[in-house]
Parts: sequence; C-alpha cells; structure tokens
Amino acid sequence: MPSRQQKTAFSLLALLVATAVTYLYIRLPSPEPIAAQLEEKTLVAASEETNSSPEPPELSTAEHKANAAEKTSTAANKTEAIRPPKVPGLAADAGVFAIETALSLPSDPEFYRLVELLKQDPDYFDEMVQELMRETDALRLKWLAYLLAETRDARLTNIAAQMLSAGRTESSLAALTLLRRTQQHSEAARQLVLQTISHQTEAPLLVAAINALSRVGTNASTKHRQQVASHLLPLLAHQEASVRRASYSTLLRWSNGSVDIAPQLAAGLSDSDAKVRRSTAFGLIRNPHLDQSTKLALFSMLNDTEEPLRNRKAAAMALMRFGLNSDENAHVEALTHSFNRKRKSAP
Repeated sequence: MPSRQQKTAFSLLALLVATAVTYLYIRLPSPEPIAAQLEEKTLVAASEETNSSPEPPELSTAEHKANAAEKTSTAANKTEAIRPPKVPGLAADAGVFAIETALSLPSDPEFYRLVELLKQDPDYFDEMVQELMRETDALRLKWLAYLLAETRDARLTNIAAQMLSAGRTESSLAALTLLRRTQQHSEAARQLVLQTISHQTEAPLLVAAINALSRVGTNASTKHRQQVASHLLPLLAHQEASVRRASYSTLLRWSNGSVDIAPQLAAGLSDSDAKVRRSTAFGLIRNPHLDQSTKLALFSMLNDTEEPLRNRKAAAMALMRFGLNSDENAHVEALTHSFNRKRKSAP
C-alpha cells in the first residue's frame, strides 16, 4: 500500500499540473453550458496530443538535468501512489491518473477513480483535506475542493464551516464548492449555505453561495423549498446583476409551484440586464411556471426587435412549454424559423 509521503507527493504534483487548466477554471463558474464547453475543449486537447509527439527539450545545463531527475523520481512515486483501487467498472491496468484530463472533464473515469481512492483510503482523504486547509493558491483550492466534494463525505460540512469562519475569500469560495455537492443530501450543509447567503455582502461570494443551492435533492420538502425561496426572493432586487441572475436561476429550481413567484418572474423577464432576462427565460424552459403574466412577459421579449437574438430564442423555447393556442403557436414557430435563417446567413 502506498505510503503517506507518496500520496502527498502525488497530491502536490497533481496540484501543480492543475495550474495548466487556469483558463477552464475561469470559465467553470457558469453552470449548464460549461459542461459541454469543458468536454469540447478537453477533446480538442486530447486530439492535439494524440496527433503530435513533440521532442523533449534538450538539457543544456546541469540544473536542467537535476530537474529532470527530480521529475522522474516524483513521477515514479506518483505512479505507485495511485494504483487504481478495486472498483467495479475500473480497469486494474488503467495506468497513471491523467490529472489534466480528469480535472478538466468531470465525467472522465480517471477522475472518479481518484474519488474512489479518497473514499476507500481514510488516510489519503485526511491528507487531501489537510492540503485543502493549508492551500492559498486560488486555482488549486478550487480543484481540491471540487475533487473532495465528489466524495460527498459527511465530514465535508464541518470542514466547510471551518473554512468559512476563516473569513478568507478564496477559502470561502472553496468551502461553497464543497457544500454545493453535499447540501442536496444534508440539511446541515444546506443550512450553512443559507446562513452564508443571509450574512454575505460580497457579490462573488453571494453568487457562489446561491449557486451552491443549484442542485435540489429528491427529498426536498415543501418546507425546504419555501425556506430557500425566502432567502432568494429579496436578492432578485439586488444591485448586482450577477446576483439577480443567479437568484432567478436557482429560485426557479426550488419553487416548483410551492411558492408564487409570478410577479418576480415578470420582473426578471423585463430586467435592465440582458443576461438576467435570458437567465430567467432559460430557467422557465427547465422549470415552467404556467401563468398568464409570465406568458405575456415572454411574448413581449420574443417580439422585441431590440432584444438580443439569444434572448428572443430563449423566450420562444420557454413559450413552447405553455399550452399555446394555434395562432400563438404559429407565431412562435414563424419567429423561430426566422431566427434560424438569421443564424445561417450570419458571416
């Protein structure tokens, strides 16, 4: 069995390699479209790597050679430290964990192999938690939290509480990443997120806390839904558009007919910020609220020639979820076809 030192060496190397995904990290925060973007970027990178075999740089100095020797030693430790655990569906000869791919693409089996290793080895889990608590680099904090969150370990709630109490922005963001995965199964985790929303004033942290509630547990009761809604409704009028956008999107997931938000939806569809209007419309596609005021607000967005094309398309898709009469349906379809023609004719 690998020693703690070997595991720690792997963790450090993995974290260093993770800095290569800075661009993906910057893009990560945006919810649904991001998964597709990450997959596309990872596939492109994999294709480029497959089709090219660059020669290693020539070592011209003793220092370069010493560095190469050190990297070889570390890589050897890394290979030994991450022997795949005996998990159904994971091949025993899968090879060295591809940290770059796994951290870029959550669906990669290699990523979940490491998650299973964290689940099965308590010492390794503790080592990774200590790395998380000590880390100060924003990118590595992000990925460590993301990786640990996938274990859904009950201890993560207390770990997140400690990180939030430290008062450091980057640690708080990492803590909310932990809670995003656990709150759908844990009342204590959800309460911690709601508490953060109640006391937070910084827009980036507020948005992160709201997004941490983006997953709704299958056992969410009406009481839970109403409690979440009571924390989000006041934020629909927040001065920061990013906060309003996140609030509308998350509120639509949780309301599920248990809270009357028709007036707020009409306001969201006529918000001064185009992205807020689009986020509200897209939210209605996934979580339709079939009331007349929302329907009229969507038609207003659809028919507004000054509205961005993406917003008008979102309004059309949302309207398709309503029980439209034949004339209304024909109108929506005609405009949808015209939007598609514009896209094809665009240079």
